Amino acid sequence: MSDKILIFLGPNEAFDPVAVERAITSLADWTVTQTGPGIGAVSQYLCARDDSELIVRLSADVETVTVDGYLERPAALFVLAFQSGISNPLRITDMGYNFDLSLRDFTDAEGLQAAASH
Repeated sequence: MSDKILIFLGPNEAFDPVAVERAITSLADWTVTQTGPGIGAVSQYLCARDDSELIVRLSADVETVTVDGYLERPAALFVLAFQSGISNPLRITDMGYNFDLSLRDFTDAEGLQAAASH
């Protein structure tokens, strides 16, 4: 499994950067600091929950939101919370395209992780 999670809308669909920022900065149970533009990113955020930190980036083409790290519990919790803040249905994969899942099909981190590991 790859060390980056890609969140996307669909082929050739772009995110609204304002909606992404609003969704990320209003996540329940997360402390979010915008760290500004990143390499190849319109915006970059440091998202913390409990003892975990994730770096989240909106790509320069605004077609993907990338979460650094594997789809472990903190990342799974993040992507599910992010889906709740975005009105469009979101999909996720990893850099190796080992899975392609619709986030709306999952209600908990464990189910999402199990589906991604098959």
